Amino acid sequence: MVLFQRIFKQKHDDKEFRQNQKHPKVVTKKNKWAVAEAQLDRLPNDFKIFRSVMMNNPDKGSRHSKLDYVILSPYGIFTIKMNETKGVVKAEENQKTWTIDKHTEIPNPFIEINQHIEGLQHLLDSPSYQDYFISIVSFQEKSTFDIAPGFRKIASNELIVTEEELLEFIHRKIFVARFQFSVPLLNEESLDYIYHSLKSYQNVKGSKIKEKY
Repeated sequence: MVLFQRIFKQKHDDKEFRQNQKHPKVVTKKNKWAVAEAQLDRLPNDFKIFRSVMMNNPDKGSRHSKLDYVILSPYGIFTIKMNETKGVVKAEENQKTWTIDKHTEIPNPFIEINQHIEGLQHLLDSPSYQDYFISIVSFQEKSTFDIAPGFRKIASNELIVTEEELLEFIHRKIFVARFQFSVPLLNEESLDYIYHSLKSYQNVKGSKIKEKY
């Protein structure tokens, strides 16, 4: 009986270990973006996901900025900033600061994202990619928005979403782009160039990269 219990426990432990290895980003309690991670795992296999991307700002010398995610896709480059704040978000276009629950102020995240995009463009050394960036600011679940309408329109390249809406808005952007353009905005050669350029740079900076197979 004792032997049977040991065998059963070993099988259970082995199964749990395999599950944790298969989806490490989703099951770990240490990951604060578990909802986003679970969604991003469902993106198509030809998407490349870079995490915790550090980038030099060309206008500020050696100062670095960090984005939580950069996602390469045939229909755009998604630059995503996650925000731990939860509440009623009030934001207007071109404002330097936004307010949360009427009393907490935060810097406009799109300003930092744009600085990061400038760094990416400098790295890629090509102005041809500048129209392919899609910036997303994501807030914690159950946040509500009192914001400029454009921040919620799929036609915009600056979007504000909740963490649970992240995958939905990415899919909607891709869906619209497929109807707007007869061919992908970024062909395989361009995607490979961007991927290897960013991968080489991030290997130096120590950022985490995930490839979907």
